[in-house]
Amino acid sequence: MPAAAPDRSAHPIAACAAVALAGLSALPAPAQADPAVAGGRPRIAVEFEFERAPGGRESGLSATVIPGLQWQDAWVDRAEILLQAEREREREDGLTRYENERKLGLRLRKNFRLDAAWRGYLRGLVGRAFGPDEAYDYAYAETALIRRFEHADWMVGYRFVRAIDGSEGHDTDKLRLGPSFDLDERRELEFRWVRTWDARTRDHESDSLIVEFAYKF
Repeated sequence: MPAAAPDRSAHPIAACAAVALAGLSALPAPAQADPAVAGGRPRIAVEFEFERAPGGRESGLSATVIPGLQWQDAWVDRAEILLQAEREREREDGLTRYENERKLGLRLRKNFRLDAAWRGYLRGLVGRAFGPDEAYDYAYAETALIRRFEHADWMVGYRFVRAIDGSEGHDTDKLRLGPSFDLDERRELEFRWVRTWDARTRDHESDSLIVEFAYKF
């Protein structure tokens, strides 16, 4: 018999999204002077991701709140905390199973400039995942190139994700690409398509669609 529908009242993504959207709706209007914390400019981003495995056997929906600071002329350009809630669905032998996973991470980013049209960044994260069956430590390193156009930027990047505590089944590589738009001096909108492979077997694990909105104070 198929599994009963899960209790939506405790859905972690709905709660995470509600808090994020409520916070964004309360953002202040742009001011003449920018606030600064430790010499950096505060920012906050909200990211939603839909992930689907080949054949539709597994899918997931996640929401991530990303508060951070951004600097100019510093050894690091951005520091962020990632708070993610994910709802996964797996179908096997006529049964549907739901799992919740949460992640907490610290991410640093260093930008670099090649010329007027080309730039890029190096980015790294260290974090911990909390799943229904296990918790594990993980990290990723990512590099990307960005091509600037008149009304948008186009990014292509590659991310190496690895468990750093000996846990198995969490090592993946990700190709990431898509456009981003500066809505104004404070608001940014990004769209990403992501393909994920198992780092060892090179099996295609999933494809994702991501949308992210960021606000700089």
